[in-house]
This record gives sequence, C-alpha cells and structure tokens, in this order.
Amino acid sequence: MSNNNEDESLRKLFIGGIKLDTTDETFHDYYAKFGEVVDSVIMKDAHTQRSRGFGFVTYASKEAVDAAMSMRPHVIDDKPVDVKRAIPKDAINKNESNISSKRLYVSGIKEATRNRAQYSRLQSCTKPMQNTPVFLEVVSLPLLTEQRSSGFRLKPWRKSRAGWGTAARKRPISPPLSNLPIKC
Repeated sequence: MSNNNEDESLRKLFIGGIKLDTTDETFHDYYAKFGEVVDSVIMKDAHTQRSRGFGFVTYASKEAVDAAMSMRPHVIDDKPVDVKRAIPKDAINKNESNISSKRLYVSGIKEATRNRAQYSRLQSCTKPMQNTPVFLEVVSLPLLTEQRSSGFRLKPWRKSRAGWGTAARKRPISPPLSNLPIKC
C-alpha cells in the first residue's frame, strides 16, 4: 500500500461526461469500489450550483487509480463517462506534450488569393499571448486551389522527429508567406 503523502497528482482522476443529475453520493460510491477515496467532487456552476458535467476523485493510493483506470470503460447512472488521470493546471501549461490537437486553424485567407497553395509551406507561427514560436510539420493539405475558399483552413500537423521546438524542414518560409499576418 502506498503512503498517503505521495504526490496528489498521482492519486487523482478526472471524470468527464457525468450526467447533470448524478449525485455526489452516487459519484463517490461508484469510485469507492476501486479503493479508499480521500476526496470526490462534482464541479458545479458557482451561480446556479448545477453540475458542470465533470468531477475529480482523489484516492489514498496510486494503486487505486491504477485499478480504476484498468476497469475502463466506466458507466455511472447508465451513462458512459470519460476517465483520465488528472493533470495539474501548471503542468499542462509547462508541458506541450499534452497537446492533443493535430490541426492548425489558419484564418484570413481572402477569396481573391491566387496562390493558396503557399499555405502548405507554413512551418512556424507564434502562440497567441505568449510570443513563443511554434514549429510545424505539414502532414497533409487539401487541394485549396480546386475548392472554393471559405476564408479559413484547418491544417493537419504533427510533432516533428526532432521535437516540438524544431522545424521539420531546414528551408526558410518563402518571403510572400512570411509577410502575411498569419496567427495560430
């Protein structure tokens, strides 16, 4: 059995997709069957006190978390719920490996843009609010020249072999593209 003093983040689960009428008692009792529950909470709206549809369970040991994770899928009040290990907010902001999206939203493409294929050369951009560069590797791109523009595109992207902070290709962005006001 693990020590109660071990890192709380290793003993905590996030549960999403909870029915709005699931009670705190039902929630607690369901997760108590996997181990000793130190704390369980269904998050509620501050003004209405209605369920926000997700909650957290903290166990006395990480073995209980492992037991709960190994018994997925979970169903509470006849509704499947999404169970994940909880990740502290500060760890999410520091660790970009938690990014699950594989698309980049590129906006501001004008209907009159003649060479929309230039957007396939997009390799880097700046994160809003942080002014830190993000380097991308293009996985695929729809044939923009054969489709009527809707003013934006979602570009699939993935981590490059060298990591998130390294450009996938060595050649620089072409001058016409680097002069465009593209935000990501």
